[in-house]
Amino acid sequence: MLLRRMFLVLILAGECLTAQMVDCPGISIDGYKIMLDKVSVLGPGTQTSELLLNRLRQKVQLDLAAAKLETTPEMVLVPCRDRAPLDVSDFSRTIVDSLNGHRVLVEIWGQIEARSGVSVQRAQLNYTLVPVSYYDRPLVPPGGFSTAYQQRLAGRPDELVKVFGEFSDLKAYVSIAAGVKSLKEHDYDQAFACFCRANSLLQQAPAGISPALRTSLARYVDQKVVDTFNQARADRSVRSGIGMDGTSPACPGVLP
Repeated sequence: MLLRRMFLVLILAGECLTAQMVDCPGISIDGYKIMLDKVSVLGPGTQTSELLLNRLRQKVQLDLAAAKLETTPEMVLVPCRDRAPLDVSDFSRTIVDSLNGHRVLVEIWGQIEARSGVSVQRAQLNYTLVPVSYYDRPLVPPGGFSTAYQQRLAGRPDELVKVFGEFSDLKAYVSIAAGVKSLKEHDYDQAFACFCRANSLLQQAPAGISPALRTSLARYVDQKVVDTFNQARADRSVRSGIGMDGTSPACPGVLP
């Protein structure tokens, strides 16, 4: 009887863990995508937590709209309300391969505190840069990058939305991921524009990216600019306007 109970507990635990990392049907549509998973809320499920989640969705949508107006390609935000990774170990090679095949650029997941009466509100968001994790896996942390946000509040629940006021690193991550995916799809002009935009964003020191990580990403982007030029020159099957005049592989200054 004891063994049977233990077996049932293990089965239920396994089902619970599997349910966290369910597939997201929305990624089957065509085009580039940003996945926004079910962000876990620490604390009571009140209107405050719903306010935070709605604010997060709105902020991501606004940042993506701004990114598309700048240089990055057309993409859609795909909400995945039933998908909630537990930690970076959920992003196995098989899962990253599937996401990359569906042209997912970034998957966003994490936790938000929603406790009343606190003076500092905190949230942690994780970004899995799918093309980078797939093609350059040794260069990135398992599962992607993590950013912790916190905002000192005056005690009013409506101020919790300020926790994402400096949510500025997503555009840099999206630009890098879009550049890598475009390069692999032989769209060299688009890849070059994305990498140069990422370079510009990194120079502005996004609040959520540490100086060490920013330096590492800047080196990575610089190398990708060189790779884009070299591949565009060597690929006779694709017409590209970059580097054909013999110019050196470098971005034309800081983009607006």
